[in-house]
Amino acid sequence: MIKMSLLENWLEMKSKIINQIQQRGLKAAAEIARSPQNIMTQPGPSAPGDVPGVRSGAYRSSYEPRSENTAMGVRAIAESNLSVGKWNLGALLEGGTRKMAARPHAEKILQDALPRAISIFSEPYDV
Repeated sequence: MIKMSLLENWLEMKSKIINQIQQRGLKAAAEIARSPQNIMTQPGPSAPGDVPGVRSGAYRSSYEPRSENTAMGVRAIAESNLSVGKWNLGALLEGGTRKMAARPHAEKILQDALPRAISIFSEPYDV
């Protein structure tokens, strides 16, 4: 009877921690989705190699947060599905095209959000 009670307590604590990790994954993803607002601040077109400039603000506002469960825990993701024709705008900007130099920004978005994401996952867990 006591062993079962310990097992039940352990399973309950495990479940609580997993739920909190999933919630924190969404919070971290939301921080990543907010980061384009911090790094894409130059009005108008950007120079090749620079972070994309802001014309209408539609691209930097189009990032949607989500999280995925993985074998190691949770993955926080924010991505834009904004497209130009059949092409993803973010992929075009990040990698460039034959006629447009790349405007790399994905790594800068992650680096901007990283301290806040670390802080979210470093908070004490309620068990």
